[in-house]
Amino acid sequence: MALLKNKIIWKERGNKSPLSFDVLIDRIMLFLVVGSLLLFILYPIFMVISTSVYRHGVFSLDNYRDLLSPVNLKLIKNSLFVSTLSSVLGTFLALCIALYTFLQKKRIGALIYRLLMITLISPPFVSALALIMLFGRRGLITYNLLGLSVNPYGWQGIVLLQTLGLISLAAIMLISALNAIDKRLLLASRDLGASALQTLHRVILPSIYPAILSVLFLLFTINMADFGTPIIIGGKFKVLATEAYMTIFSAADLGKAAAMSVLLIPPAIIAFYFYRKNLEKNNSLADGVKALGGEGLDFRLPLFIRIALGTITGLFFFLMLLKYGNIFLSAVTINVSGKLTFTWKHIEAFQFAYLPAVYRSLSMAVIAGILASVIGILLSYYTHRRQLPLMKPIEFIASLP
Repeated sequence: MALLKNKIIWKERGNKSPLSFDVLIDRIMLFLVVGSLLLFILYPIFMVISTSVYRHGVFSLDNYRDLLSPVNLKLIKNSLFVSTLSSVLGTFLALCIALYTFLQKKRIGALIYRLLMITLISPPFVSALALIMLFGRRGLITYNLLGLSVNPYGWQGIVLLQTLGLISLAAIMLISALNAIDKRLLLASRDLGASALQTLHRVILPSIYPAILSVLFLLFTINMADFGTPIIIGGKFKVLATEAYMTIFSAADLGKAAAMSVLLIPPAIIAFYFYRKNLEKNNSLADGVKALGGEGLDFRLPLFIRIALGTITGLFFFLMLLKYGNIFLSAVTINVSGKLTFTWKHIEAFQFAYLPAVYRSLSMAVIAGILASVIGILLSYYTHRRQLPLMKPIEFIASLP
C-alpha cells in the first residue's frame, strides 16, 4: 500500500512540470489572441469615436452638430435604401443558386461550389469597371453590339454591383446550411405523402430560415460599409460611407469623417446582432444531426421551379463569364476610335513594372490568411470549446470589422 502511494506521489511530481509548461503556453496564446484583437480592432474603433468628439485635444461635439442636417439625413436614407435593396436581392438570388446546387448530383454540385469560390476573388472596383466597359455609354455590349447609349451611373448601378458582388459568398453560406439538413427529414416528409413542393415549403426552407436571416443581415452590414462601389459607379448618388471617405481625402477633416463613420456603427451593430443570433440558432439546429448522404435521395422539385432556379444560376455565371472575359479582353486590346485592336503592350508594361507588386500581394495574403486562420481557430477554441468567461464579447469584437 505504501509502495502504491509512493508511485502515485512520484507520478504526480513527474507530471507537474509539463503541466505547468502547458498552462503557461495556454495563457500566452490566450493573451496574444485577446491582445491582438483589442489592439488591432477595438483600439482603432475607439480612436475613430475619440477623434469625432475631440478637437485639438478638447472635448467638443461640433462634428456632430451638422450631421443631422437635411443633406446628411439624405445620405443616411440613401445608404439604408441601397444596402437594404442590395441585401434582399442578393439573399434571394443566392438562395436560388444554393437550392439549385443542393438539388444537383454530387459532381455537378461540387463543380458549382468551386465556381462560386472562384468568383469570390475579384475586388469591387474591377466589377465596377467591367460594368462600365460592358454596359456603359460606350460599352462593348450596349454601344458596339446594340447601338445603345446607357447611363450606368446612379443607385441602379450600385445595387446591381453590390448584389452581384456578394451572391457567391451568400450562396456558399446557404449551401453549407442546406447540406447540414438531416436528409431523413426529407425522406420522412415524402413517405408521409407530402409533395416535393410541400417538402420545400414546410421542411427545407424552415430548416435554413435562420441561415437566410444571417446571410441577409451580413450582406446588409457589408453593403453599409462599402464605399468603393458607390464612389466608382454611384455618380451623383451619394451614400454616407462615400462621403466619409471623400471628407478625409478631399477636405482632410478627420473629425467630421470620424463622426460620419460613427453614424454607420449603430445600424451595422444591430444588423450584426441579428446575424449572430440567427447564426447561433442555425448552428443549434445542425448540432447533433448526422446528415445522410444525398446520393440515394430522389428529391425533385416541379419542372418550372427547376427551370427558374437553373435560369437564375446560369445567368449569374454568364455575367461572371462576361466580367472575367472583359478583364482578359481589356488586358490584350486597346480601344482606338471605337474599335478594339489587339496589343501586348499592357502585358509587357505589367511584366516589367508590376510583378514585384504581385509577389508582395501574394506574400502578404498568405501571411494574413495564416494569421487570421490561427487567431480564428484559437478564438473559437477558447470561446466555444473552453467557454472561458468574457470571451463572447471578445468574439463580438473580432467580428466588428
